[in-house]
Amino acid sequence: MLPDLTSLALLRHAVASRSLSKSAERMHITLSAASRRISLLEHQFGVEFFERPPGGGIEPTPAGVMVAKGVERILQEVYRLEQDLAEYVGGVRGVVRLFVNTTAMAQGLPMRLAQFSAGRPQLKVEVMERRSADIPSFIREGAGDIGIVMEGAGMEGLSVYDYQVDHLCVVVPLGHPLKANRVSFEELLDYDFVGLDTNALQTERMHSAATVHGKTLRLRVQTQSFEALCRMVEANMGIGMLSSAAARTFIPRLRIRMVEVTDSWVERKIFVCTRASELDGPSQELLTFLLKEQGG
Repeated sequence: MLPDLTSLALLRHAVASRSLSKSAERMHITLSAASRRISLLEHQFGVEFFERPPGGGIEPTPAGVMVAKGVERILQEVYRLEQDLAEYVGGVRGVVRLFVNTTAMAQGLPMRLAQFSAGRPQLKVEVMERRSADIPSFIREGAGDIGIVMEGAGMEGLSVYDYQVDHLCVVVPLGHPLKANRVSFEELLDYDFVGLDTNALQTERMHSAATVHGKTLRLRVQTQSFEALCRMVEANMGIGMLSSAAARTFIPRLRIRMVEVTDSWVERKIFVCTRASELDGPSQELLTFLLKEQGG
């Protein structure tokens, strides 16, 4: 017999708080009832989830910690199901979970999603912005339905579709010694850089390109977003490389300018990826819309 959700939630709270009484209070049940529920769970699974020191209190065992993590995932899915059912009652007839990288967001994706949603009020699109390197795992594990990623993101085992082409450029503060409008990446390596964090595919590519020229990328500041990068450049903390589309959105309101980089590797492909199995109706509808918009 499967354990009930109340007992599982009780166990999760007890592990987190290291207190059965606090967990019982949170679940609005008596301490004796909470203790019996935990004992039944331990009997059912044949393992102790808590140690009970002579001085009182509880301490989760490794098994208790492991199960609590699994319970967290189960309860999240249950809460999501409750939300989906409530939305269904309210008129929503489908949910698509879309994981996108920062570059895709800068390429006009929000407007395309608005166009998609305008004619389909019964469909809900949940958009989660993540690193390209992380998105394929979310899709494989079923946490997302559709992913939009940069090339090199490791999409083995997924269905992959051409989506867009992006070009990296460099932005410099106004008055910077770099006066040219077109430069090679090698010419930039004598300057300090503002970049994205180390795990970003773009940063990895820049490090690799610098190594080809026998130099080290002088990464002075690292940020989590294109906007933060551009603001650091404006503050004269270094020069920065980012998507040309993203740069154009910041140039009108910041004291920076865009410089074209002539190296071939700055052209990057953007892909859409999904699980190899057949998509449900709403997900397929969004996929078809995105690829049609791009001529894919």
